[in-house]
Amino acid sequence: MIASEIKAQVSQIELVLARLLEREAQSARGEATVIEGAAFYIHNYYSAVEDLMKIVAAAFENNIDDPSRWHRELLDRMARDIEGVRPRLFSAETAVLLHRLRSFRHFFRHAYRVELDSAEIQANIERVKEAHPLMLADINRFLGSLDG
Repeated sequence: MIASEIKAQVSQIELVLARLLEREAQSARGEATVIEGAAFYIHNYYSAVEDLMKIVAAAFENNIDDPSRWHRELLDRMARDIEGVRPRLFSAETAVLLHRLRSFRHFFRHAYRVELDSAEIQANIERVKEAHPLMLADINRFLGSLDG
């Protein structure tokens, strides 16, 4: 059952990624609405990944001790093997990139007083493009370990 939930969430992540890449292609014009749209989809991409982590956490143990830091703690736990419970979901390399995207999402949620920097948006698009194939490989490894 968890494998089908994970695969369904990966499909959602792929849809968000496709929309983000559409905005990246449009961003060459430098229009504020396109840049804002790309920022929105970076935000949504990480949120969809976080929902994936919640699926894994709900199927196993993963109570979060400090609710004020639960976003960080959830990702940190997904990058650790928990012996006798589950293997890690993400490699350390993937987790580093996802932490950067998590930080951007936090900034974006509270950025109503600042103008978005197109270079920062592009840097985060590049992080998504770097993290995505690593994350898919991690997920496939994780699912394979559930079968065995």
